[in-house]
Amino acid sequence: MKAGLDVTTRYNHSYYPYFWWGYPEGFGWDATVQPPWTDFVWRNLYDHPVRLFMRADLTKQTLTAEVWAPPELTAYATEIEGPFLIAGGPRVPTAQAGWVWWSATTVITQYTVLDGRTARREFWSYYGADPNWSVSLSLSSGGRAAALIR
Repeated sequence: MKAGLDVTTRYNHSYYPYFWWGYPEGFGWDATVQPPWTDFVWRNLYDHPVRLFMRADLTKQTLTAEVWAPPELTAYATEIEGPFLIAGGPRVPTAQAGWVWWSATTVITQYTVLDGRTARREFWSYYGADPNWSVSLSLSSGGRAAALIR
């Protein structure tokens, strides 16, 4: 998204990706790849070939993709807004949302300048509530709420 490539197919993970806890840019950037059914597909809009360089950090449990291109390539001007957590109120940056154990919706907006025009695209992620986590609320006799998270 940040490189200005045309993402044509992207599926987020089914449940909130817990490995994003503490990620400085927040959650909502993930893409699921599960051959042969689910894939992440992008189209090169440049006049030059580009290559993806993938790097896995097993300690941080992250996969980073860098787009490499020849030096004569001028990258498209691209700006990103988000990712934001959508929860019925104001949009909250997911980097500030913290721990989410319920179902969640996020959005990232990409602005790319192509031939003098700005193209705007939104990338939505819909996460279901993880069936391995539940929250129970109870009120004590003093009217205080207590949450049990398992």
